[in-house]
Amino acid sequence: MLRNRVVLIAEGAMEAAARALEEAGFDPVRAAPGPPALAAVRDSEPAAVLVGAGVAAGAPELLSAVVRNAPRDVPVALAGMPVEPLPPEARDLPVIPEEPPELLAGGVRWLARLGGLQRELQRADERYRVLYETSPVPYQSLDPEARILAVNDAWLDLLGFPREEVVGRRFPEFLDPETLPGKQEYFENFKRTGVASGVLFELVRRDGERLTVELDGRVEYDSDGRPVRTHCLLRDVTPQRRVQAALRSSEIRYRHLFESAPVSIWEEDFSELADMLDLLRLQGVEDLERYFEQHPEALREAARKIKVLDVNQRTVELFEARSKRDLLESIDKTFVPESFEVFRREVIALARGEPGFSAEAVVKTLHGRPINVLISLTFPPPGSPNKIALISMTDITSRKRAEENLLKSWFAIENAVDGILWLGADGRVEDANRAACALLGYERRDLCGRSIEAIDAGLADWSAEWARLTQRRAIERETFYIARDGRRVPVTLVENMLEFRGRRFVCAFARDRTERERLEAQLRQAQKLETIGRLAGGIAHDFNNILGPILGCADMLLADLPEGSDAHREVKQIWKAALRAKELVGQILLFSRRAEQARKRVVPHLIVREALDLLKATLPPGVRLVEEIDASCDPVYADPTQLHQVVMNLCTNAVEALGGSGGVVTVRLFRTGVPERLAAAHPELQPVPHVCLQVADNGPGITAKDRERLFEPFFTTKENGSGLGLSVVHGIVTGHGGAIDVVSEPGRGACFSVYLPALAAEESERAAERPAAEQRSRKRRTILYVEDQEDVARVVRKMLERQGHEVVPASDGPEALETFRRARDRFDLVITDQTMPSMSGIALARELLGIRPDLPIVLLTGYGERLTADDARAAGIREVVKKPVLRAELAAAVRRALESRVTD
Repeated sequence: MLRNRVVLIAEGAMEAAARALEEAGFDPVRAAPGPPALAAVRDSEPAAVLVGAGVAAGAPELLSAVVRNAPRDVPVALAGMPVEPLPPEARDLPVIPEEPPELLAGGVRWLARLGGLQRELQRADERYRVLYETSPVPYQSLDPEARILAVNDAWLDLLGFPREEVVGRRFPEFLDPETLPGKQEYFENFKRTGVASGVLFELVRRDGERLTVELDGRVEYDSDGRPVRTHCLLRDVTPQRRVQAALRSSEIRYRHLFESAPVSIWEEDFSELADMLDLLRLQGVEDLERYFEQHPEALREAARKIKVLDVNQRTVELFEARSKRDLLESIDKTFVPESFEVFRREVIALARGEPGFSAEAVVKTLHGRPINVLISLTFPPPGSPNKIALISMTDITSRKRAEENLLKSWFAIENAVDGILWLGADGRVEDANRAACALLGYERRDLCGRSIEAIDAGLADWSAEWARLTQRRAIERETFYIARDGRRVPVTLVENMLEFRGRRFVCAFARDRTERERLEAQLRQAQKLETIGRLAGGIAHDFNNILGPILGCADMLLADLPEGSDAHREVKQIWKAALRAKELVGQILLFSRRAEQARKRVVPHLIVREALDLLKATLPPGVRLVEEIDASCDPVYADPTQLHQVVMNLCTNAVEALGGSGGVVTVRLFRTGVPERLAAAHPELQPVPHVCLQVADNGPGITAKDRERLFEPFFTTKENGSGLGLSVVHGIVTGHGGAIDVVSEPGRGACFSVYLPALAAEESERAAERPAAEQRSRKRRTILYVEDQEDVARVVRKMLERQGHEVVPASDGPEALETFRRARDRFDLVITDQTMPSMSGIALARELLGIRPDLPIVLLTGYGERLTADDARAAGIREVVKKPVLRAELAAAVRRALESRVTD
């Protein structure tokens, strides 16, 4: 939870600062300099601490104490810049200007967020601690003196010590004393380089058993580059080391069997390589591993230093050579790029004085065929004049291929989307993959042993099916599987008769058709709605262009004619009819999702209650309205008019569904999440809190056939219905990022549930409406008006001239640009249509604002044009007016655009 308390430490009351903080949602705590201030910092759990400039200058010791005593997650800042030098502890403190107070509040908000981040960092540290303590990999941390700072439980289990006997002791105390010499050099080198990888140690358990571990680690440094602690992971490699030791003993004992050995054996001279490593050390190269990483050419030179003295016959055969000489003269042909990485590790092991090396590698035969080998070798003992080593190579190509194929097969089967069942001759399930278990709702152990006849609803006789499969080998059919909970799952089934080691069985692949059938139905519905919507949108757009001059001229005639006259009344009827046509266009475009919506922060229960108050006055006798409205529901981001329309349409449908017999209509509003069933059907729904509006009736209900077509435009079961009510509701809800769900059975009524995403607190604040401007400009202005349709242009131009403005017309974007460039300072405002042949209104606006950035622009757009308010604002548009244009709407938009220029 974000803290909101702020401690103010100052000589005065800092009233302005406190008020600004309160308005910003903070709880300011004033503390006088001295012990009260320190107590407030320590005990009040503040989000931030502000120290006045006067206190910082006059009481530096107090400032130092505040900085030292403030919790680590509580940021401290100065309110104003002190004139006196600050104590060392406070020199890096941020400074927030005390004036204006709004700037101070903004700075404190930033500090509070910083404190929240620091607290989150502490929680992350705690998670990291739990992670390393519970890790199955042994972990240790040492200080610069090799004392143990921390180990996890896996480390304690590995060595058999209790924690109290470990922490604080030096790590060398746990090493085998015989291997201790030289390990201090490893540690010093580790501290210098910061990295340890594959370092081997001989450790002694509490019970005396010796272990060989491989260590990988990193060093943590402070800001001055000094080591603070190490972080190391240990891996028990004792079994591998024991195998290598046994191999070395065997190689020495059975040297005379060299030629007859069943594995490839190489006798190699490491003398020149050892000399090269000694020379590098004399030249000051301490970290050979890093040196070879930085100098790959040196690694290739090192490879050439190794002399192959002999190979056995198995080696000649393995590398497909004609003879030993043939192989020894073509050694370079056996390498692949990956070979040098293995060789690098081998050289590092030799340089460290390790007794041997083992690794898997890929090499090539002289014919270019890659083979996988396991390389094992024993290095000559340190100080020994004999630098001869024996290297064994075991061909593991077949094993690696078999392992990989087995893993691929297992992985493919276990992770297949289709359910796979293995069936015996008796029709019982012998095995199943994960998808089959999930499909049927069984654990694997419960599914195995069940008869397929109890699972496959379309299978009457397994013996007959087995006989058909024996003849045809494979059968594909569609059927239903009976799940554990009784569900009938539609599946496409492919059964294959297979034989393995003399035994026949059936492998059945079952693909769930549920989602496919649902998606196909959903796609058909979406395509139908899209086709109708596109047709309706196109008709509505053209109708708007015809309607514009009618509505505009009627609007102006009403202003000219005497009110109460016959002409005024007749024109008023024309105006009303045109206005109803405009609203009808809006409704048609709603279900095609092409109408722009004037959304804002809306408190839903107020809209619902307002709609229900209107509905009550028109309820027929015998119909009772039950309201279950939760007034604490979160706000939503919506068009209030359209939300009102949703309530009215759903309630009207519910009342009409009751017919003349009466009944109950229940309206509920509550906060909820998205049900799993609805989320699966509408994956576009966000996993956030939603507000649910439910309208239910106890009427005759809806048949399944009608339910599939409920939201199709023009579909109705009423004799005089238009078929637009529910399609408009569907368009509004989906356009608002929501979903609508219908539950109904014949004879049991119907329930419509509308889900709309709720606004989070910060989104609600951003979506709140801003107050309108207080003053209105009535000065005559010069307006550049751009419209390509002559009849629309004539009407809008006359509207503007009647409002007292001078209008300069242009028929398209290029003409408007040319006119504006000739007299850029003449125009106070530009009004432009959005859809024009040569240049869109948005494109024209960008060009004009590139010439004069302060220019107010009003955009006229039709309902069918896919343009959002965000698109318009991003292009610099001040106002957007929907066509057909009403005189009052146009005047208000012009006034707001001009006033916005003044406020800017």
